[in-house]
Amino acid sequence: MSPLEGMLDPGRAVLFGYARTALEYGFRHLGLGEGDEVLYPDLICDVMMVPCRRLGLKVKFYRVGPDLGADLESVEGLITARTKAVLAVNYFGLPQDLKELKEICKRSGLYLVEDSSHSFLGKADGTAPGLRGDIGLLSFRKLVPVLNGAALLVNTGAQGAKGLESLRRVSAGLPAERAQGRHASYLKLVEAKYGLPLGRLRKRVAAVPPHGSTEGEAMDFGFDEWSLSVLSGYPFEREMARRRANYRKWVERLSAKGFRKVRELPEGAVPSSCPMYVDERDRWFSSYLSKGHRVSVWPTLPLEVWKAGGSAVSIWKRLVLFPV
Repeated sequence: MSPLEGMLDPGRAVLFGYARTALEYGFRHLGLGEGDEVLYPDLICDVMMVPCRRLGLKVKFYRVGPDLGADLESVEGLITARTKAVLAVNYFGLPQDLKELKEICKRSGLYLVEDSSHSFLGKADGTAPGLRGDIGLLSFRKLVPVLNGAALLVNTGAQGAKGLESLRRVSAGLPAERAQGRHASYLKLVEAKYGLPLGRLRKRVAAVPPHGSTEGEAMDFGFDEWSLSVLSGYPFEREMARRRANYRKWVERLSAKGFRKVRELPEGAVPSSCPMYVDERDRWFSSYLSKGHRVSVWPTLPLEVWKAGGSAVSIWKRLVLFPV
């Protein structure tokens, strides 16, 4: 039995190595293909362009606000007869309120994709992540130190059980990822399980990859067997409590230095990091890196979004993520 069967509904979950691959096959399951349009938030990792490039989908970008919620007027203004789906992201483990977005999708006959890659341990209004859309995405490696691991949750869809079996055959046929990457994952696992500050010993640089650099980076691998075994005995309850406590500590500490929180931590949410806004972002980013903190900036934006400027670029230039 898979160690995830106690956490995921086996009637709807299909395991993949990476969420980008899960999304591609989720789009395929929903019947999306060449020339169809999908709506993405403009604050999105460029790697999420991979499935669209491979399927010939046209991506249109809607705005998100400072709290990272969808700008509903922007969404509605982009819908055409060719639009088939809207992607919503629960950034950093902080779930969005999807009620109004779901209504827009229902009125317009669109699929809703809930990207919960940052939030597989949390809940939104008592609902497990990834279950509020027609399909959902989870990424275990974003919160647990494993080599890879993601899931596609099929919540609705015309193909039913037959389509799910087809997805599972695809998943089972994907090659294994090279095991060399397990070394770094193992060190992170030891650090997480025993509270050892090994991350402080690793030298970090302030280099940020160019925007658009991973738009063609396909990672068509199956779920790593070692990673599955790690998840089988992982202390999730302790992980959840630790992340919530560290989130609050960072907010309190950084607010005194002029940082501004993106959102309050909702009840039931388990953050992947603590996102904070600050002026002179690059100076603060370099300063915390030099002190050994695993701070980061996210995302590397799609090149089209970066060149267009606008609200997503403004948000990105002020956003620092602190480790929890």
